[in-house]
Amino acid sequence: MPTVGILAYGSLIEDPGAEIEAARLRTEPNVTTFKIEFARKSQTRGYGPTLVPVAVGGDHVLAHMIILNEGISESEACDLVWRREIRQIGTGKRYVPSDHPGENTTVVCGASTQCSTRTSLRTSSR
Repeated sequence: MPTVGILAYGSLIEDPGAEIEAARLRTEPNVTTFKIEFARKSQTRGYGPTLVPVAVGGDHVLAHMIILNEGISESEACDLVWRREIRQIGTGKRYVPSDHPGENTTVVCGASTQCSTRTSLRTSSR
């Protein structure tokens, strides 16, 4: 049984990147358990609007759970989704969590979902 999934919403649904695509076993429909809204401008996306989780406002949105192949660890999945979000696919860079992320920092965290995974991950911008 697969054990790690990435909760995809926004551009991650249509464009997961080559590394996540190669690691994908299947995709399951889902909904975010947290509210999100267009709240930031992304430098790496031509200053286009970016969906981010919010505590106030926003709404739950349709999402996909990207179920990863067996054998991919939570740490490897964190690396995959982090590299995709910072546009460093294929570099082998590793995600290092921070206790005090700065502004506009991509953070990979757990996602509470109803799906067939043991661990579910999502990203957030600080």
